[in-house]
Amino acid sequence: MWCVGLLLYLMVVALILLRWLTVPMTPATLGPPYWILMGATAISVLAGARDLALPASIPVVRATDAFVEGFTFALWAFGTWWIPLLVILGLWRHVRRHWPLTYEPTLWSVVFPLGMYSVATLTFGKAAHLAFMEPLARFMLWVAVAAWALVAAAFLARLARHPEPSPGTPAVSETTATHDVSTKEELP
Repeated sequence: MWCVGLLLYLMVVALILLRWLTVPMTPATLGPPYWILMGATAISVLAGARDLALPASIPVVRATDAFVEGFTFALWAFGTWWIPLLVILGLWRHVRRHWPLTYEPTLWSVVFPLGMYSVATLTFGKAAHLAFMEPLARFMLWVAVAAWALVAAAFLARLARHPEPSPGTPAVSETTATHDVSTKEELP
């Protein structure tokens, strides 16, 4: 299953990179969901680390151990490369292009990949005996916790503001009132 997931990921990344290279990038189209790209590499790294933890007495594990470790490290490096790129693109969106930094539900798609990256880095570091990964994983865990707290605070602040319904949207009292369709007059 790990290999099937890798192939699907590579196909999706190819399509996204093709879009980035052929369609003009705007602040509206460059949103938080792009962080899922980094999260998918983290999931693949975690799966590879779990494969490395399987008993070496299984012949297929022994035969593929070096490949899985090398490819998992390459995926981890690719996922690590996504982080500064996505931060730079976020700065471009909000600082350079002045897109308002307000709560949007898609901000949660930043939180999960950061936490997943932390867990994957720690697990792979232990499985591949790479000591430098543990402090990085612990740092990224705190980054993920901070991102979660910021998004949760933004969500609560938005709830506290009670935004006005947008034009054309029925008011809450209109949507919750019960209407008998049979007694309404038909419009001409």
